[in-house]
Order: sequence, then C-alpha cells, then structure tokens
Amino acid sequence: MEDKPWNIFEANAAVPNRIPLLDKNIHTFSKPKFIGNNGKVNINQYNKPKSDAEWIDHGYEVLMYRVQKEKRGIYTCWVPNGEGIDAVDDGDHYKRMNLNGSSPQCHTVSWAYHNPGVIKSDDVSHLCANGFCCRPSHLCHEARMYQLTRRGCPGVLILNDFDDDVGNIVKYYTMCVHSPECKVSTELSFAAQIEQPADN
Repeated sequence: MEDKPWNIFEANAAVPNRIPLLDKNIHTFSKPKFIGNNGKVNINQYNKPKSDAEWIDHGYEVLMYRVQKEKRGIYTCWVPNGEGIDAVDDGDHYKRMNLNGSSPQCHTVSWAYHNPGVIKSDDVSHLCANGFCCRPSHLCHEARMYQLTRRGCPGVLILNDFDDDVGNIVKYYTMCVHSPECKVSTELSFAAQIEQPADN
C-alpha cells in the first residue's frame, strides 16, 4: 500500500506545541543550512529534518530565504522566487514549493508555520489579493464565502490633490469593510479643480 503524500496541514495540527523560530514580521535573508553553495536545497541523511515540526520550520526557512519584496501601492508583499519555487497557474495563481515529498502552496507553508496546532478547515486567503504573496500579515484563515467578498475591494483610498497654497496634499481613506482589513490600496489623482460642469 502506497503512503499518501505528506500534508502540511495534517502535520501542523499534530504539533500544537511547536514554537515558531521567527516573529511573523521578520523577513530573514540568511542562508539556511539546507541550501548549498550552488543555491540548491541539499537534504541528506545528516541534515534531514527528523519530525513534522522540523519539516515545517525547514520549509519556512527556505521560503523566507527565497522571498523578494514587492511593493504594491502602500503595502509590500513577500514573493518567493528561485530554486524549488514554482509558479502554478491553475486559475488561482499561486506558487508552490518542494517540501518533504509534497508540493504545498507557499502561502500555506507560511500560514502553517505561524499557526502551530491549528487544523485548516477554511481557506487561507490573501488580504493583499496577490496569490504569490506569503507575507504572514497578508494571510488570513476564513470561510470561502467571506473570502469571495474581498474581490474588488479598494482597501485604502489614496487621494492625491493639489492646493495652490499648500502644494501636493495626500490623504488616506479606509474603504474596506472587511475584518481583518484588506491590504490593498487604490490611488486617485486630480489634475485640476474645475467648476461644476453644465448639465447638457
């Protein structure tokens, strides 16, 4: 009988006492011990993780090492690229990574790492609407129906106006009605103020 593929959510639920090694707001650039001088992940009998908890830690370390910061409006996404990271365009536009004989989505590895012992019953959705992002603060565990209401949300409205006395004026308005709030922004700029147009 063939063993079923390793599942990061089942593994995560089985290790409730695992303590994340890194704070969710920290992005590390240091090279994990699993990555060789050629940039490839090198797992052998000596450094192979011994438990599900170690595999989750290992996956997150590699993920954070592969992350590149990507500015989107006023928010910054963490997008993984490089060896062992594959973009999968299956209609959902996610990225996957190789981990313990399985290929979990990168954002689910990030979520699982910071939520030890949690059984995934709903979707792990992106508050930033960027399916490639794996920044922990941009991820949320919520029902699919609620996740769908986020589509097209303007998030924070950035209003660029001009005043002859002051110069450029930038104001921020919250347009998002979701909880937690979406991490997206919409920018509006005005060229000039005019009188009310004639109704004709």
